[in-house]
Amino acid sequence: MVPYHGRLALRIARLVLAVACAAAYIRTAGFEQNWVSALIAAYTVYSLGAVFAVRYETPIRAATAIVADATNFAIWTWQAPGDWQPALACGYLLGSTVLLHDLARAAITFAVVLFIALFLPPGRNG
Repeated sequence: MVPYHGRLALRIARLVLAVACAAAYIRTAGFEQNWVSALIAAYTVYSLGAVFAVRYETPIRAATAIVADATNFAIWTWQAPGDWQPALACGYLLGSTVLLHDLARAAITFAVVLFIALFLPPGRNG
């Protein structure tokens, strides 16, 4: 089990990643009223909220974190204005899953990441 400060550091890293990717998306695509912008904003707000909920880890929150991070990776794989956003999103997703979850969840997450990377066509937004 990763100690409290390690989990907090991972959540802060998620927030930094979310803010950096959102800023890059807004700089490239503008702040349009579309569903991609809404998902990016929702993930950023989720990341901010997760920083303050470190001590309240439950199985449902752990599963929510994996789903949110995998969705974020899928969004960046499909809509990234550059190549660094999907790489960082993937690195965060796999790193946090390996550090915080059991082998079965890590294997399922790896399979999902592989599926997204292989079969989701990039629709570069910029």
